[in-house]
Amino acid sequence: MTASLIVTTSGFPQDRGNRTRNAALTEIASFYGGENRPTIITRAGQAWDSSIREYNTWLWKFNRVTADITLASPSPAGSDTYDLATDFAEPNRAKLVDSNGKERDVVGWVPFEEWLVYFPDRSAPSSRPVFYTAQNVHETGKVTVYPPPATSLQWPTLRLYYFRRILIPANPDGRLNVPLEVEEGIFQLAQARMTHKQKSFADAGAEYERAGAYRLGLEHRFRDFPDII
Repeated sequence: MTASLIVTTSGFPQDRGNRTRNAALTEIASFYGGENRPTIITRAGQAWDSSIREYNTWLWKFNRVTADITLASPSPAGSDTYDLATDFAEPNRAKLVDSNGKERDVVGWVPFEEWLVYFPDRSAPSSRPVFYTAQNVHETGKVTVYPPPATSLQWPTLRLYYFRRILIPANPDGRLNVPLEVEEGIFQLAQARMTHKQKSFADAGAEYERAGAYRLGLEHRFRDFPDII
């Protein structure tokens, strides 16, 4: 299985204008005179991380990714469950791809609770899957197709389009892989959370209101939705 996560063309991803984690925390802490105080920097980091997690409660267009799964290989013919290569938040679409790399047909998403009802017997293989599901991606990182692929496949590749999450940078020099406008929205929310921590919820009220209004605009521009076919 191969995954196409980030376009490597010059200039992409467009995150060079975003703050590094260290710069963001220093700027947040500076509003409270704490840019040189480790305790304040730690609180700023907690506010920053919490704001990223809150933004992950929605699906975003800029977090669409693609991964190709080769059906029935290296798994034995008839296997219907395959590993995902990367973080998976929600499905977007799935396509079957022929041996020339051309997309040929749609594979429909079925929520797992419906899967158990409508596909109790998965013993008979087929030359092409028609539906796919995931039982618990958070725990197992696997998707299942139906019918199970046979030895001879009409179209041998399943191409998954799905949503990942915004990842929290792992080091001080890391940047959020999001559009600049979204990074600013996360920063504004983190600033409001920091005021909440340093002062009170009442003191942070105006900042929360500003950050909420800004996020609403981002949702109109960037929000997306999972596969409902």
